[in-house]
Amino acid sequence: MSLLDIAASPILSAALGGVSALATGVLGFFQKREDNKFALLKMDKERELTQMMANIEDTKQAGILAAIREKGASEAFTASVESEGRIKGEATWVSNLRGSTRPGLTWLYQVAFFVFFGIALVALWKQWAEANDILPIIQYMVIAMINSATMTLSWWFGQRQMDKLTTTWGNKVSGASIGAAVKP
Repeated sequence: MSLLDIAASPILSAALGGVSALATGVLGFFQKREDNKFALLKMDKERELTQMMANIEDTKQAGILAAIREKGASEAFTASVESEGRIKGEATWVSNLRGSTRPGLTWLYQVAFFVFFGIALVALWKQWAEANDILPIIQYMVIAMINSATMTLSWWFGQRQMDKLTTTWGNKVSGASIGAAVKP
């Protein structure tokens, strides 16, 4: 055994020990990285599951609210229709007056706007005033007639249609169904 063999043996052992420790450390790093990746993926999936559970609960609540709203709207409409019926002992003229109130007000409202619009057009045509003074009035009357027609349609048909529309739309958005929840 030479001096070189004696000196090389501890150096070689140290080198091999260092390389094996380095290899173990590198492999441990990659293993830890995979473990962390798995933990992050697990946390992400748990978050998604929690969010889905919350969405399911929101959908259930939306369905319950849709059912309650539909039932309430149905009861209100039924009560409204029943109250429109003839009251016992009511005179015929009173019944006719009650029945003509909504249509009468509708026609009065629309005719008033058309009359004022017509007067403004005649004033422009006959030059009763300057065009700069009349054109804003005509513009206002056109906008008012459009608003009036919209309000009149809403007054006659709007609430029932809006209830149907919002209930249908709300049920589609939330995935709720009220078919089984509302019983007549």
